[in-house]
Amino acid sequence: MRKPVLLIIILFLAIGGRGQNTVTHYIKFFHVGEKILPVHTLNISYVDGDVPRDSDEVILDTLHSVSILTDEATYNSILEYIKKTNFHFSKSPGALSFGTFKIVGDGKYYYLPDLSCTDYFKKLVVYLKKKKSDPQAIQGIIDNYPWIFNP
Repeated sequence: MRKPVLLIIILFLAIGGRGQNTVTHYIKFFHVGEKILPVHTLNISYVDGDVPRDSDEVILDTLHSVSILTDEATYNSILEYIKKTNFHFSKSPGALSFGTFKIVGDGKYYYLPDLSCTDYFKKLVVYLKKKKSDPQAIQGIIDNYPWIFNP
């Protein structure tokens, strides 16, 4: 009697473990340098889990993080906006570029010049509102950058 029960339990565990996606999908916005304050690292994800620290974050080690868990459609809208804006400045993810925003999305690294970050985030929020994205994610972006939206 014990063998069939044990076999059923092992089979259930083997089937239950297959097909599960253990990769956390995330988008990370963070500022490299001390030129613009206050700012926190903003992690946006639609899968609950740990967001790995970027090499710049490990070096600086003082960045505070804010995490937003949203739906997949909002996540994809943000990722689409990042790709449409074409800020592909560097292929080396470990490069320190002070005074810029670094964006990590879908395994790719983007750098956003500090001169255009205000316009960038304002247009991102307008874009998300137009797409009828998750209002809590939009509010989280606004709250994380008060110096842009509430000067």
